Amino acid sequence: MGSAGQRGALSILLASVWLKGAVVAVSPPRRGVVGEAERATVSLPAAASPPAPLSFALNNTINSRTRSVISADARALYVDGEPWYPVSGEIHYARVPAAQWEEALLRMKAGGVDTLSVYVFWIHHEELEGQFDFSGRRDIRQFMQLAAACGLKVMLRAGPWCHGEVRNGGHPDWLQAMGSQFKLRQKDPQYLSYVSRFFAQLGAQLEGLWWSDGGPIVWCQLENETGDWQYLLALKDIASRHGFAPVAFARTGWPAPYSPKATPGHPALPVPADLPLLPFFSGCETSSFDSTSQPARVSQPRSSHHSIMSLPCCLARAWVQILTTTGRMRWSRHRSTLQSTLRWKAATYSATRKSLPRQCGEASTVCRR
Repeated sequence: MGSAGQRGALSILLASVWLKGAVVAVSPPRRGVVGEAERATVSLPAAASPPAPLSFALNNTINSRTRSVISADARALYVDGEPWYPVSGEIHYARVPAAQWEEALLRMKAGGVDTLSVYVFWIHHEELEGQFDFSGRRDIRQFMQLAAACGLKVMLRAGPWCHGEVRNGGHPDWLQAMGSQFKLRQKDPQYLSYVSRFFAQLGAQLEGLWWSDGGPIVWCQLENETGDWQYLLALKDIASRHGFAPVAFARTGWPAPYSPKATPGHPALPVPADLPLLPFFSGCETSSFDSTSQPARVSQPRSSHHSIMSLPCCLARAWVQILTTTGRMRWSRHRSTLQSTLRWKAATYSATRKSLPRQCGEASTVCRR
C-alpha cells in the first residue's frame, strides 16, 4: 500500500478513536524505511460500569432489506451489536441543482461520511399557501433514493422550523405573516394544524424510505434548538400520524428540555424522565480553532437524559482532528481556506489534504476529544 493509502487508512482509525474519546499518540515513520506504515498507539480508558439502557424503546430497528439492526444505550449507538459513531455531513437538496446531487453525495461518501444530515425547509415546498412543490431540486424523494444508492444513512431534520440560514428559519412567508394571530413554534392548535398539513405531504413523499422499509432514513429530528418538550411531543404525534417511522425521533441536545411557563388553565408540567427523543449534539467548525490557530478542545453540553453524542453537521471538526493528528499544519496562513472548504463542501480526504501544505514533524501529536 502506498503512503497516501496508508495515511488514509490511518485517518479512518484516528477518526474512530477520536470519537470514542481515547488518547491517540501517532509516531512518524522511521527515516530511511520506505513503505512502512505509520503506527498509532491507542490508550483506551479503563472499562467503566455497563451502560444504562435508554429510558424509552427504539422502534423500527430492523432494516427489512439488509436485516441490519440499530440499537442504543446511554453510552453509544450500535449497528448489529457493534458500536457505531456516525460521521455526518450536511447537504440541503433544494439549494443544490438536482443534476449535482449524486456527485455531492459520492464526495461525502468518499470523504468518510456515513450519514447524511438534511434539513427539510417548509418554505421551499409550500411557498404559496396550500400549493405544494416536490419537483426538480425540491424532489426530496429522489434525493433520499440517491442517498440510499450511495450507501448513506440519513438523519432527516424535518422542522417545521429549522433555522439553517434560510428566511424565517424555514417558515413560509404567508405563515410568518400570521404570527400575530397565533403562536409560532409552540403547542398552539392553529399553528399545529398548518404543521400537520405540511407533514402529511412530506410523509407521502417519504413513504417506503424509512429504515424499517429497507430505506436510508434512520433518525428524524423535530424542530431545532428548542427544549419545549410539550411542543416537541406534539410534533412527534403529528409526524407519527402521517407515516413518519424513524428508529427514533430526535431533538438538538441544546437547550435542555424545559416546561413552558404556566398560564391560566395550563400549569407547568415537569419534564418526563422517559422523554422519547434522542438528543443529538454537533460540533461547529467555527469553534474548532482557538486564537493561536491550534485545534481547540470544544466542550459539548450533556443531556440529563442520555449521553449519546452524534455529529449531525460536524464533518469539519472531525476533519480538523484527523488532519492535525496525522501531521502538523501551518494553520495561520490557511485557516480561512480550510474553514471555507469544510463548511461548504464535503470534499474527499485527499482533496482536502492537497489544499493544505503539510509539514511533518518529529514530535508525536496527541488528540483528545
